[in-house]
Amino acid sequence: MNGLKILLAPKWEHAKEIEAVATVEAEYGVKVLEGSIVTLAHHTGEYRNHPAPCNNEFLPIIQDGTIVISHIDFDTIGGIMHLLGKKPFNPQFWNSVEYIDLNGPHHIRSLPTKHIEMIEAYWAWCYKERAVPKIKELSDVTSLVFKHISAIKRIMNGDKQLIEFGKKWSKNTTEKVESCLRYEDNFIRAFVTENVFCCASYYSQKQKKPVSVTISFHAGRREITIATCDESINCEKVVQMLWGAEAGGRSTIAGSPRGKVMSERDFYNAVNYLNTLNLLKVA
Repeated sequence: MNGLKILLAPKWEHAKEIEAVATVEAEYGVKVLEGSIVTLAHHTGEYRNHPAPCNNEFLPIIQDGTIVISHIDFDTIGGIMHLLGKKPFNPQFWNSVEYIDLNGPHHIRSLPTKHIEMIEAYWAWCYKERAVPKIKELSDVTSLVFKHISAIKRIMNGDKQLIEFGKKWSKNTTEKVESCLRYEDNFIRAFVTENVFCCASYYSQKQKKPVSVTISFHAGRREITIATCDESINCEKVVQMLWGAEAGGRSTIAGSPRGKVMSERDFYNAVNYLNTLNLLKVA
């Protein structure tokens, strides 16, 4: 595989001119970069509802040429492993990885315990090794991807050190997030945080289920972020209703206007507004 190269193209402008033999989740809005041999996409256009790359069993083996990806996560690496003939056989586990890719990490507790431990071990390894850097330009990530592959194979082979570290990391992360929780109901989880990422913490430890919305007040930066796992809610519209057109983001996550100092009163007013939206939605 000396002629193999894996490129990460974070934007369509980076990807569109590359001649790739294979692509793995090289999806950019409505555009997909196609490989001359195989295209592993499952979110966009004609590829929507295809198997996730990690769980697609009918793939060729790639030995030479360029593979293009748009980001690094478990699903992407699993797809590359299959293309390289390096994916361990464990259909039930790859079903679980696909499920989390499609439904979000907050649903991990619905998986078998062994699969939870393996997935969290990988996440913990990524965190410890800083193995998912924020890449903004076209980059050769061949050696980094092989590092991920090695870690995943160790985890799937039952590496006790990585599994135990994953358990501790998961416990510590949950404790840090829960220490920031200021309010929750069956629709919202509200956090005040300095440096703990809480936006994706939809799962309620108390209720033993995910809720639809998180709202986080970043006390140091004096900013508010609203996120959702509910497709019927548009976070960008919500923040613009609250704070005007200068607020923005995406439908799934959005925030207060840049440069505008927000207070805890703004935060709790936003919580009340979200609860009003929920009452209207239920009605």
